Amino acid sequence: TGLANRTVLREELGSALEQAGSETQLALLCLDLDHFKAVNDTLGHPVGDALLRAVTGRLRSELRETDTVARLGGEEFLVIATGVTGDAAVPVAERLREAIAEHPVTTAAGPLPVTVSIGIADAPAGTRPERLLERADAALYRAKQNGRNRVELSLPEND
Repeated sequence: TGLANRTVLREELGSALEQAGSETQLALLCLDLDHFKAVNDTLGHPVGDALLRAVTGRLRSELRETDTVARLGGEEFLVIATGVTGDAAVPVAERLREAIAEHPVTTAAGPLPVTVSIGIADAPAGTRPERLLERADAALYRAKQNGRNRVELSLPEND
């Protein structure tokens, strides 16, 4: 995909949180392709790779230069969205979700629809990168449980 990997992402996330300081305006979006394992299992890894490349292109076309996108592993992507927090990150995530689902991806197996589920966590001052990732991942898990192809915002820290 040509995207940064988990190691680079952790460095970028740590730097972004550090730069933001006490006025953190940053959200982490955790995206996961819906039913991706079935694509690899039934149509093969080359078709799965084509889906990953297409999603990467759609993410890059929708994000700002100040945002960072990385591949966490498998079919999971992370976006560090700067200048937004909490509810303000929902429209960003919805725009990404819609751009990915808008058109089927052309593959050797024919056109395939692709959708993503997205979890969002914002970063209050002092948030550790690991905790931010845990919260975004928990929101992603809720999006999957609630029907996929949707966006879920993380729960407040004190809940």
